[in-house]
Amino acid sequence: MALTEIEALALIEERFGNHPGRYKLRAYLKLTELNPIEFEAQTEATDLRTLWISFRSSVEGRYTLAIEVYVNGSDEGKIVLIETDTLDIAFGSRRPADSAESSAHQEKHTKPYELRFDKRDGYLFAHVKSDTVDAQMVKQYTSEIAGKCNMLGAQRVMVLREIPAMMTDEQIEGLVDTVLEVFRGVSVAYVNPHQSNSPGLRLGALTANRRGGDLQIFDSPDEAEAWIMGK
Repeated sequence: MALTEIEALALIEERFGNHPGRYKLRAYLKLTELNPIEFEAQTEATDLRTLWISFRSSVEGRYTLAIEVYVNGSDEGKIVLIETDTLDIAFGSRRPADSAESSAHQEKHTKPYELRFDKRDGYLFAHVKSDTVDAQMVKQYTSEIAGKCNMLGAQRVMVLREIPAMMTDEQIEGLVDTVLEVFRGVSVAYVNPHQSNSPGLRLGALTANRRGGDLQIFDSPDEAEAWIMGK
């Protein structure tokens, strides 16, 4: 019997949470015995929960999950494998005792935003919508978007940020490394329809680009598309 997502995450944290370094998850979708592998999805992060959110957004169905834990992960490739394991996980599954009402409440509580995707010619489009914002929410939806990029092999993404609320400059700067971590190797065009948010978002993009990122803020989707298609 496959593990639920919650059980799988708890087991992963128990087995690998005490290993410092960079984590990598790789999964293979099990279809039939004759055709066991449909595609491979993988993602990386330095925090297991951030990793899980990113990975979860890129998969559906029942997977055998190969877990690899690395230390000394760096751009130079100095990576040492500590241990591996496999888990059979039914993503999206709940125990029968969980009521639909409690499941809906949990989803609403853990995901205070709407996020949809559209695979367009040359780039991935992501539309995130919410009335409020905080650092944890930004980490969560950013990881989901990065996970979808990983699944599709997309190196360019446009993010329509339909969020009227804004964080402080200090909070924004504190999120820069997280954004760089999950969007490594990806060009990101943010579309901001709320002009009052432009100074803070542009500060974040400037800081990220100084640290090696490739992010730009735009007022309209047309401007964003023109930039991203030129990458």
